[in-house]
Amino acid sequence: MMTRFSTSICLILMTQTCVAIARENKPEPGWAGADDWEAARESSIESNRPIAAILAFRDPPGDDDQQDEHNSGYNAFARNAALKNLIRVVFFDEDKSPGAEDLKGQLGAFTRYYPMLFFVDPQGKVIATLDHKSRDRTTNTTKIVAGILSWRAKSKDQIAKADKDAGNGKFKDALKAIVQLADQDDDQARAVVVLKNGDDMAKVEVPPSQKKIDENLTLPGLIETKTTEYDALLKERCKRARDFLDAGDATKARTTIQPIVQDNAGLPSMKEAKAILEDARKAEQAGKKQ
Repeated sequence: MMTRFSTSICLILMTQTCVAIARENKPEPGWAGADDWEAARESSIESNRPIAAILAFRDPPGDDDQQDEHNSGYNAFARNAALKNLIRVVFFDEDKSPGAEDLKGQLGAFTRYYPMLFFVDPQGKVIATLDHKSRDRTTNTTKIVAGILSWRAKSKDQIAKADKDAGNGKFKDALKAIVQLADQDDDQARAVVVLKNGDDMAKVEVPPSQKKIDENLTLPGLIETKTTEYDALLKERCKRARDFLDAGDATKARTTIQPIVQDNAGLPSMKEAKAILEDARKAEQAGKKQ
């Protein structure tokens, strides 16, 4: 038989239990858990969509005010409509998930407060973060991240077009496009340096150092790589023109190399191309005199 006192104690314990249960966070509808991280990565690659990853506590520490602040931030991220078209994953700190540890490790010495929102590209690289106190920037940051991934996708098509131009002997146009892409990549990397450190401004140099920018390039070494590739194509064109000249067909040699010389792209083998054109013209003049 329960006394009035024991009944009161039970009610208190039940109330405390309910409060504890109420404070325990779970993934909101549409959000996957840590166990689905690899599947989320695969989906991100297939769709070229970024991942929105929340790092939070399932049962936040601290007093009531601290817990309320944490849970308010968690709910704001988890229920933000701006993220609904992203691939969404929640990591709870208590689980010590390898995926979460990887994301934190990309920021170096981790001194941030939960909950946090990470924007992750299809390659698994962090490109932006937000602390819960900056959750009002979620919509704008989502748009910036989407723009970065859109540019990356378009850059592949632009490189393919430049390669096609180079294959057709339009080396100047091809190199111009490559230089423009490299400049755009530099701008994107500058943005990522700041975005991925979010509110941890102690890690952000203004302006960012070139070393930090280089670490976040999507197309590192693009100009050097394409200059080498396009120069190899020019050497092949020079060889064809030289073969025509050696075979006694000076006109064919000239028409093969002349458009390239007139294009006058800044490639190392352009000097050789000009020499072949000069030899072809001399041979044509000599043939006319005979």
